[in-house]
Amino acid sequence: MSIYRSDIDGLRALAVLGVVLFHLNKSWLPGGFTGVDIFFVISGFVITKLILDQEKNKIFDISDFYWKRVKRIVPAYIVMVFLVLLVGYFLFIPSDFERLGGSILHALSFVSNFFFWSEAGYFDVAANSKPLLHTWTLAVEGQFYLIYPLVLIYGILKLPQKIRVWGMLVLIVIFCFLSQAYLLENKEGAFFLTPFRFFEFLIGGILVFVPAILKENKCFHRVITLLGLMILFWVFIIYSNETRFPGVNALLPTLGTALLIYSGTYSSVSKIYNNGIGVWVGKRSYSLYLYHWPVIVFFTYMGWENSSRNTIIIVALFFLLSIMSYRFIERPLRRGGAEIIIQKLLLGVLMIGLLLTASYIWKNDGWKWRFDTVLKTYDFDLPKLRDEFRAHDKQNHFGPFLPKGNGLNLLVVGDSHAVNLASAISLNKRNIRVKRIPLDDRCFGGVLKKEKVESVECKNAESEFSRIENFRRADVVVFAMLWNDIDDELFKEILVNIEGKILNPDVKIIIMGKAFRFQRMHSELFHSIIEGKTIKEMNEISSKRKKNDPLINEDLKAFAKKNKYLFIDTESLVCPENRCSFLGKNGALYFWDRSHWTLAGAKEFGSRLINKHPEIFISSNENTP
Repeated sequence: MSIYRSDIDGLRALAVLGVVLFHLNKSWLPGGFTGVDIFFVISGFVITKLILDQEKNKIFDISDFYWKRVKRIVPAYIVMVFLVLLVGYFLFIPSDFERLGGSILHALSFVSNFFFWSEAGYFDVAANSKPLLHTWTLAVEGQFYLIYPLVLIYGILKLPQKIRVWGMLVLIVIFCFLSQAYLLENKEGAFFLTPFRFFEFLIGGILVFVPAILKENKCFHRVITLLGLMILFWVFIIYSNETRFPGVNALLPTLGTALLIYSGTYSSVSKIYNNGIGVWVGKRSYSLYLYHWPVIVFFTYMGWENSSRNTIIIVALFFLLSIMSYRFIERPLRRGGAEIIIQKLLLGVLMIGLLLTASYIWKNDGWKWRFDTVLKTYDFDLPKLRDEFRAHDKQNHFGPFLPKGNGLNLLVVGDSHAVNLASAISLNKRNIRVKRIPLDDRCFGGVLKKEKVESVECKNAESEFSRIENFRRADVVVFAMLWNDIDDELFKEILVNIEGKILNPDVKIIIMGKAFRFQRMHSELFHSIIEGKTIKEMNEISSKRKKNDPLINEDLKAFAKKNKYLFIDTESLVCPENRCSFLGKNGALYFWDRSHWTLAGAKEFGSRLINKHPEIFISSNENTP
């Protein structure tokens, strides 16, 4: 029987607190998301030791192993999902509730990592409408539990005892290499998919095969434990959501965790986390992980401000739910007895009921009948508005330029936010041919052949830039992007590159400001409509929810002035005189997410642009726009 190690529970406390602090406010602990990787290493160690101990005593039963994993994970998981569904029923607008149905189906099937991977990218749905987003880690763990015992029993344990550690090390190197290679191709896939996280579990597993050395040398183990802690705290502070992850960058948190597991029982330094509070939190870490994210999502969805008072309420609530989950679900269901059998049957019925209900929600438009009165007046079908927006872009912005003298040829270069501008012009001006070239500002170096092209988006941009016919007849070139980071020199080279391909010597260069975004709006507006607020009142709410970066706009404006280009602030189109327009006078939505316009929004904001800057739309070979 495995000996209980309180230091492992203390380590779980570090992991879950890192994740919680990161989710409450990314600036508090930018690398806190690596707490998930600490959990993966712990799972690898615990499961490997469990299987190895039982194999030595000839008592390992794989069906019993799977059942105990189910008993450990599923009951509290099902109850959490049920409560999320219940709250979502009353709170979520139809499109979000429909998506919740899909995420419940995938979460209970332990494949939610695939579901959320499919939603990742430019047009990713805002995380504050995904209360089950955190279940991707449980899906990865579930898939690991399914595969790993077979790898261990029929692979590693078949090797001579002296080289088992080398067999594990070979697997770690192979899977880490695959993770890094795939990260360069598809960062979302590398983040969410199990094969590219597998080496993290293996790093925990290899510890079981590494002999404990210098057990009596307390100084040695203090140094090892202190080094492990320093690595974890350094990662928590230095890493951020901009860090390429997992790949080789996951080695630091996983190796730091491995050092703590290796020396944690021999070092007094481990008392930093292996103490009464740490162990108490660690024992409840699973329930705490389950509940913290849905609570944060629901309060954010309701429009709660990020204040100290609200944060205290949110933290108190998910801690209370965690304590209740541990006390009334986790602990009782680990024991046997007739009452527990009845509880298991009830949980089985609940799971089947949840799967059937979620399927019905997902296939029936998020039960729109809940809000029939609102939906008769306002179109909140966000997926439909998004698909219309994309379809218009695909049909209208990729054809050839007009022959000389037949109208204005306008080239729009940029990321998904360039679609906003391209649609705004093409919907308002019939004698203008709008052509769009997809380009993210992170791809500048690749397009200019100054660095290796890694992502699919950058490869596509490089291909488009190599086709000179995309540029030859442009009269106006507009850059419109989210603008994450600006490298003036690279940007200047991009502009020179484009100007050199264009035949018209009088080409106009326009730089649009940082893509305008709202913090959140759709859910808040939806419930404002239910409360009977007017369109004017709702647009006043939107004016308080704008989120922009004046410093980036100042940099862009200075760059444009220096190079004699025209700069246009996107905020001036959406929020003239600080009065934002999220809804039209007829109730039409102008945004299908926080920053991308609907066709109605594009038409309205395009009209404002044309009225404000008519000189842009006069061709050098025409007298009239």
